[in-house]
Amino acid sequence: MNSFEERPKIDIGQRTFIGALGADPGGQSAAGAAYVYDPAATSTLSGSLTVNSGGALTQTARVGAGGAVSYTSGSTIAINGALDAGANPVTLNAPGAVSQLAPITASSLALLGAGGSYALTNTANSISTLAANTGSLSFTNSGSFAVGTVGATSGITADGNVVLDAQGAGANVTVAANINKTSGADATLEVRAAGDITLSGGADITSSSNKLNVVLNSNRDAVGTGRIQLGSDTAITSNGGNVTLGGGVDPLSNPAVGAGGAGTPYGVWIDGASIDAGTGNVSIRGLANGSAGNDAHGVVILGGSSITASGNISITGQGGTKDDAGDEK
Repeated sequence: MNSFEERPKIDIGQRTFIGALGADPGGQSAAGAAYVYDPAATSTLSGSLTVNSGGALTQTARVGAGGAVSYTSGSTIAINGALDAGANPVTLNAPGAVSQLAPITASSLALLGAGGSYALTNTANSISTLAANTGSLSFTNSGSFAVGTVGATSGITADGNVVLDAQGAGANVTVAANINKTSGADATLEVRAAGDITLSGGADITSSSNKLNVVLNSNRDAVGTGRIQLGSDTAITSNGGNVTLGGGVDPLSNPAVGAGGAGTPYGVWIDGASIDAGTGNVSIRGLANGSAGNDAHGVVILGGSSITASGNISITGQGGTKDDAGDEK
C-alpha cells in the first residue's frame, strides 16, 4: 500500500485510512480495511466521510469534509487533528474514551455509545447543537450552543457526570431538549455559561436512578452579565441531588447576574417551572441589573412555579445593584 505521510490520515486499529487532500470518499465506510484516497490539491474532502472501526480509531491530522462525518469505534476515538465538517453534522460513537487535541467544527454534534467517556474540552470547538446518549461527557464550546436534537438523538442521556461549558464573551447555553440520567451511581450535571442559561420548550432535567446534583452556573467568567431562566413547563427533578442556581466561579456563593433593558434585569427567572430536589438542598442566587429600576429583582418566581426539597432551601435575591456593564454600582 502506498504511504502518504504528509497527507491527512485516520488510523483504524493497526490499519490506516490515508486521505488525499481534496479526495471525495463518496460516503464510503470500511471495517478494519485500508482505503487510499487519490491525491488532490485542495484541503477539504468534497463529500461525506464515514469511518467504522472494530478497534481504536485515531485521526492524526486535519480532516475537512463537505458533508456529514461519522466515526464509529469498537473501543476508543482520538481526534488529534482538527475535524472540520463546516455546516454539516458530526457523529461520534464509541464505548470507551473519546478525546481530542484539536477542535471540532460542525453544525451539530451527536455523542453516542453505551459506557462512552467523552472529554471534548478544546476551547476552539464550534457547534450549534449537541445531543448525546452515552456514559459520561465533558464538552466545551467556543460561543453559544443548545442541547437539542441531532439526527435520531434528542437531548442528553448519560449515566455519569456531565459538564457543558460555553466559553467566550456572552456565550449562552440553551437546554431545549431533556437531559436524563436513567442508570448509574450518583452523578453531577454542570451547565456553565459565560452568559445566560435557559431551559425552554418544556425541557426537563431528570434523574430516575440515584442522585443527580444539578448546577446551573451562568456568568461563569464573572464578566458582564449572565442570567438563568427556567421557562414554562420546564422541570428539574434531581432524585435527592442538590440543585444550585448561581453565577461566577462558585455558584453556591455568587449570584447569576441580570442584563439591562426591559424584561431582562433579573438574575434568576422561574416562570411556571418546577424544582424538586427530594432529600437534597436547593440554592438559588440572583443579582439584578440596577438600570431597570423597580423591575430589577434578583430572583423572580412566578405563579405556577414550585420548589420542593426536604433539605435546605435557600433563595437569595439582590435588586438593583448592577449597571448595564454588570459592574457594581
